[in-house]
Amino acid sequence: MHANVIPLQATDRPRIEAHLLRLSAADRSLRFAAGVVPDDMVRRYVASIDFGRQVLLGYVSLRGELFGFAHGCPFVHAGRP
Repeated sequence: MHANVIPLQATDRPRIEAHLLRLSAADRSLRFAAGVVPDDMVRRYVASIDFGRQVLLGYVSLRGELFGFAHGCPFVHAGRP
């Protein structure tokens, strides 16, 4: 399978949400390190992504379908990055 890794932007929220909602219950549990992950929790997660401070890289098929992504968030400890 041929695909591209691309930076995701706020305009990609619908693709991110659709990708996560397609995941099986077991895959959602693994992705979020939680038991049952209902649709509304997925939607809240996607709505909370801060594209101004966080980095998201998407794995996108040549047809433009998002089928994986990595989400990097800044980590601050004791007031220091």
